[in-house]
Amino acid sequence: MTNTASASPAATDQPKFYTELKAIPSIMFDKNEIVIPAGQEITLRFVNQDLGIEHNFSVYKSEVDDAIVSITYCRADCVRFVTLNLDPGEYRFQCDIHPSMFGRLTAT
Repeated sequence: MTNTASASPAATDQPKFYTELKAIPSIMFDKNEIVIPAGQEITLRFVNQDLGIEHNFSVYKSEVDDAIVSITYCRADCVRFVTLNLDPGEYRFQCDIHPSMFGRLTAT
């Protein structure tokens, strides 16, 4: 299982991404469930649209485990990309600054 996070490349160099997650106004994600293929490298695009508020995106196997992958905090308007390659199962994603912002990521 290999996971990497990177800062935003120049707009013309942005990688093709599999799925997108947005932090939106009122300290929320735009979705609380993401499904990705297991055992395949995919790119998730994280967009912070919550003006003036820092957010990030982290993936955990459970609430008590360390993060499998984490994107650095950023203020809107920012875009970050993260590459995931997860074993089959259910994972938790969240904003580490605002843990009430969370959802379920399922690798099938």
